[in-house]
Amino acid sequence: MGRHAPCLASLVFPRAELSGRICLGFRNAITRDLPADDTADGGLRLAGQNHVAARFSKVIRSGRWVAGRHTRLTARFGALIVNLTDAVLPGREITLEIDAFCGKLIVIVPEGARVVDEGGALFAKRAIYGRGDPADADGPLIRIVGDARFAKVAVHRGRFDPAAPWQHWMQQEAAAR
Repeated sequence: MGRHAPCLASLVFPRAELSGRICLGFRNAITRDLPADDTADGGLRLAGQNHVAARFSKVIRSGRWVAGRHTRLTARFGALIVNLTDAVLPGREITLEIDAFCGKLIVIVPEGARVVDEGGALFAKRAIYGRGDPADADGPLIRIVGDARFAKVAVHRGRFDPAAPWQHWMQQEAAAR
């Protein structure tokens, strides 16, 4: 920290006369990841792209979060569950670019969403569960692109209950008793 103190001081007090070239290079290194211009839309443009990944693990993204207009979902030897029902969608159309390899990817979309699946599968399963209601034509458009290889990609509408496929069987068991 000692040798960088003059450069840090020049960042805080820009009128200080210090060795300009060294401090300018230091300032550029610190501010390299900042946007080039100010955003007039309150920072929503920064949420234009997101990346959510699960590698050899299970990742759950749910609750209130800002989804990007272009969101990349990667599941490699893991499980990725993305819930968009409570997410803040930045526009009427979002694109989910998926990359699933030897993994499982579950996407839960809002009830009135229209889903367009434009991706491919190689030794994989891709499915969209739940019917879209024609009365909800004003819902967001969620476009799914990308590939699934040796993987499972499932899209569910509305609230997803993992026990729902077994409800019919459990009701029959309870009635038989």
